[in-house]
Amino acid sequence: MGYNEVILSKIQSELNAIVASYVGSDLVFDGEVAFYDHDWIKKQYEKDITPFALTIESSDTTVDGKPETTNQYAIGFLCKEKDRAHYEAVFNDLYTTLTDYSFEQDNVYYTIRPTDTMSSVPFTEGSGKAEKRFEHIIRLEVVILEGLYTGKKMPITLDGSALPFRSFKILYGIASYASANTDYSNDANLHNNKATFVIEMIVLDTNVALLRNSNTANRNNYELIIGDLFDIVARYDGYEMAGEYNGVLTAYLYFTAISTSSNPHTFTIDGLTFPVIDWSIGMKNITKSLTITNSNITKDVYLGKARAYVFNVLKTNITTLATLYNKILDSLIGDGGTIGNQYLTLGFNFGSTTYTKQVVISEISDDSSNKGIWKITMLEGEYL
Repeated sequence: MGYNEVILSKIQSELNAIVASYVGSDLVFDGEVAFYDHDWIKKQYEKDITPFALTIESSDTTVDGKPETTNQYAIGFLCKEKDRAHYEAVFNDLYTTLTDYSFEQDNVYYTIRPTDTMSSVPFTEGSGKAEKRFEHIIRLEVVILEGLYTGKKMPITLDGSALPFRSFKILYGIASYASANTDYSNDANLHNNKATFVIEMIVLDTNVALLRNSNTANRNNYELIIGDLFDIVARYDGYEMAGEYNGVLTAYLYFTAISTSSNPHTFTIDGLTFPVIDWSIGMKNITKSLTITNSNITKDVYLGKARAYVFNVLKTNITTLATLYNKILDSLIGDGGTIGNQYLTLGFNFGSTTYTKQVVISEISDDSSNKGIWKITMLEGEYL
């Protein structure tokens, strides 16, 4: 089936749907790809139905990787004058339906845009006996893309709602910590090298709330779908105004892809999971130096080893961790009256292997360059 036949079929289908929406309507449309001229009109005049012809007026094809074709069409309808008011209602509906109309068939993408419409005065075929008719013309511009993507073929939805956009891009390898605030979810950003989705959104009344409501920043549970490329859970990191194009305002929205799989390395302190950004385990051998008689060479005797655990931890306002953080601070700043506050139970696993260690807090540092992050150093310890 060629381009013209596909377009004709779509127009015929939309006409049938429009006519069916009018209760009691007896209009029947029958179209064909043909030249709309005097000979065609004479041939169709006596039909009881409403014939129409789809005529191509011009075609322009450009090839740049894949072909893009722009066709100009005229649809000529031969209508009964006695039903003019009903026809006008149907044609108005058809014009509205075809405005910004697009569809895909056989990996070819069609976009239709009506450009003109007009009706003639009533006339007869010449004998004076036949029923009066009138002509109605609708002109269309149809852009035909083979195997190419357009903004409509690759829609963007956010939590199921269409997000009008001008452009989007994906950035990888941006290293940063997410800021901790009252809206921050502590299933946090455990991956420093992250994928950032930048969407240039067209600002409308229906989506301006994303910009106006700052409490939506750092929300973790948006479902972001970009065509058939991505379907991800994303955190909304905020926005910045982009620009104005032909009077249309746009804004850049920033999203970070959030892994839905569990972190293979989990950590607990006194049984509570806490938000770890990164970590390290240090090992130090403990030795004693001995001097060899009649020599200036010494040898070290191995006595044992000590482990230290270092965690970069998100500050948080989660109430379940408030007691834990108070205990950690008290072990450093308190007077040490309660020995239980000096020891913590550190649990961590690597895949299927779980370790439990008794530790004491050695150091807490708050680096102002990493806002919202504590560095906590722990040493293995024992009750005496």
